[in-house]
Amino acid sequence: MSERKPPALRWLMLWPTLLVVILGFAAFGWYIERSVASDLLSTVDEELVRAANARGRQRGRPPGDGIAADGSDGTEVAAATSHLEFLVLPGGEVRTVAGSDPDVLGIDILKLQLTAHPQTVGSDPRFRVAIDRASDGIRVTALSLEEVDRSVRRLRRDLLLGGLTILAIVAAVVWSIATMVARPVTRIAKTMSKVAGGALDTQVDPPSGSKETSELASGLDEMLGQLRLTIDEREQAATDATKARDNMRRFLADASHELRTPLTALRGYSDLHQKGMLADGEDLDRAMARVGSESKRLSKLVDDMLLLSQSQDRSAETNEVGAVDVVALVGVVAADLRAAYPGADIVTAANSGAAIRVDGVADRLHQALLNLGANAVQHGGGSQVEFVVENHDDVAVRVIDHGAGIPEELAEQIFLPFFRADASRSRTTTGGAGLGLAIASEIAAEHGASLSHEQTSGGGATFVLRF
Repeated sequence: MSERKPPALRWLMLWPTLLVVILGFAAFGWYIERSVASDLLSTVDEELVRAANARGRQRGRPPGDGIAADGSDGTEVAAATSHLEFLVLPGGEVRTVAGSDPDVLGIDILKLQLTAHPQTVGSDPRFRVAIDRASDGIRVTALSLEEVDRSVRRLRRDLLLGGLTILAIVAAVVWSIATMVARPVTRIAKTMSKVAGGALDTQVDPPSGSKETSELASGLDEMLGQLRLTIDEREQAATDATKARDNMRRFLADASHELRTPLTALRGYSDLHQKGMLADGEDLDRAMARVGSESKRLSKLVDDMLLLSQSQDRSAETNEVGAVDVVALVGVVAADLRAAYPGADIVTAANSGAAIRVDGVADRLHQALLNLGANAVQHGGGSQVEFVVENHDDVAVRVIDHGAGIPEELAEQIFLPFFRADASRSRTTTGGAGLGLAIASEIAAEHGASLSHEQTSGGGATFVLRF
C-alpha cells in the first residue's frame, strides 16, 4: 500500500483561506439579503396600510369629494389603485372591491388567518395581505410582492457575482503569496534531497525570502557542517584505528621475530650441551660466550620494549624535571659514542658558545640523543656524524650523517617500533632491534618536543630534535 503524499504548501494555505472567505461572505450575503428583504417588506406594509386607509376614506365621502383642491386625496387614491381589495360579507360571500378576481391570490380568502399584522400568501406571484374589520364585513387588502421578489433576486445575483469576484481575487492573491513563501522552502527541500542522496558537500544558500526561511537555511547549513565534521572525524578515527591495528600486528610480528633469534640460539646451544657435543673445553667456552651474548641481547631487547611501553609513566616523574644544558649534554653524548665506536668520526657544533637550557629530564634526553647518535653511526656508512645545536626561534639539536639516507616512502615509518629498512630483516653485527628511534620519539613527546627526519644535503639522513 503506497504512502499518501501530503498536500503542497500552496494548497495548505489556499484551501483554508478560500473556505473562510466563502463561509464569511455567505453569512454576510445572507444577512444583507435578509436585511434588504425586511426593509422592502416594511415599505410594502406601509403602502398596504395607506392603500387600505385611502379606500376607506373614499367610501365614506359623497360623490365628487374624492379629489381635493391640493390633490392630496387624489394622490392617496391613485396609490391605492395598484392594490387588490376584497370584501367578505357576513354570509361568506366574497366581493371584489378593487383589482382582479380573488383567485389571483392563489389561496382561498376565507381561509386567511384573522390577524392584525400583514401576512404573505401565494407562491408566484406572492402577495402581502392586510385584514381589518369594516361595518359591512371583513375587508382584505393585498399588494403584489413581485417587485420585492425581483429586487431580492437581483440582490442575490449581485451578491453571488461579487462573491465569486472577491473569491477569485483572494485566491489569486493567496496563491501568489503561497508561491513566494513556498519557493525558498522548495529550494531548501531540493538541497536536502541532494544531501540525503549522499552529496554532503552541498551548500544551503540562504534564500531571498522571509527572515524565518533565511534562519532555517542557515541552521541547516550549520547542521550539515557539523555532520560533515562528524563524518570526517569518524572516518579519521576509523583510519587511525586501522593503522593502529596494522601497527600492532606488525609490532607483534617484529617482536616475535626479534625474540625468536636469541631464543633459538640459546635453545640450540642447550641441545648441543645435552647431547654431549660440547665436551671440548674450547667449544664449551665458545658456546657459553655465545649464550651470554644472546642473553645480553635478549635482556636489552626486553628492557627496550619495557622502556617503550612505560614511557607514559616515566613522563609523570616530574620530580626529575629541571633545566638541562643542551650544549653540555651533546658533548657528553658525543664522548660516549666515541668510546663505544672508537673508529667513528663524531663532531659537535653550536651556534653560540653560551649554555642553552631547556626544561626536561637529563637522563631521558641523554638516552634520546644517544639513540640518535648510535643510529647515525650504525647506518651512516662510516661517514662523519655531526651534532649541531641551534638556538634561533626555538632550540633544536640536529644529528647528521652522510650515508645512504632513508627513502622518502619510508620516512613516515622509521619511528615505528622494530622498523628497519631492510625487508629481509637480516641482522648485522652492529644493527639493533629497531627500537632506538621509537624510544627517542617517545622521549621527545614526553618533553613536548618533536622529532623529525630530513634529507641531508649531498646524501644522508638528518634527525632534528626540536624543543
